[in-house]
Amino acid sequence: MTERLSFTKYENEYLPRFRQKINKAESKEDVKKFFVYSMRDLLERVLEGNVDIRYDDVSLKPYGESSYAVSERLFATNTFKSLWSRSDRPRVIGRFAASASRRTFLKSALCLATIKSKALPSIFSMVAASSIFVRSARAVLSLTVAGREGINTACS
Repeated sequence: MTERLSFTKYENEYLPRFRQKINKAESKEDVKKFFVYSMRDLLERVLEGNVDIRYDDVSLKPYGESSYAVSERLFATNTFKSLWSRSDRPRVIGRFAASASRRTFLKSALCLATIKSKALPSIFSMVAASSIFVRSARAVLSLTVAGREGINTACS
């Protein structure tokens, strides 16, 4: 029987700081940057310095089939490939990526709301149209109602 390794304890340690960072992000690019740096730190800790993790080794793909990508360079190392295939690391990173993707989508929705329309029905229908991000509709609606005038997010 193959031994399964769990990295959920690392997830529980990193998740609160990660959420704080992405909640304070001013743009979609900030969210992506926080995701990359957080995953780089997490992987370096898990791999105990046995593999050099670079900035471009993990990236957020909020609108892709998978919400994140891992570089071929990492998969070329035996240490990484071995731990990846026998652990819950893909699911752990996937949960971080899902959280960051929702925040990226929210930043996009707020930006569109600021530029294109201040009408609540159009914001709600835009968010509700995406089955992946339906839960974000409540957040967009409450943010828009609470501070329509204060939503001047940069669209980068």
